[in-house]
Amino acid sequence: MNLEDYRNEIDRIDGELLSLLEERMRAVSGIVQIKKEAGLAILDKDREKAVFEKLEKQLGDSDFKDSILRTFEDILKQSRQYQEAKLEN
Repeated sequence: MNLEDYRNEIDRIDGELLSLLEERMRAVSGIVQIKKEAGLAILDKDREKAVFEKLEKQLGDSDFKDSILRTFEDILKQSRQYQEAKLEN
């Protein structure tokens, strides 16, 4: 493969990631509504710990571990910020 082939592959993958991230945020929207009604806190440290433990077990290539886990840290941070904004409304 050449540079353009790899870039095209990345563009295709980015499209899939975008779709999956939108799907994930729709699920977050449902969760924030439940938390709002139940008076639950946004941050659930036990849940986040379990998420990262599961991700580490599922990770296929340990060479990417740090980068991928940092990406998921950002995803969870953005999810919390979205929930906080929704709770303010």
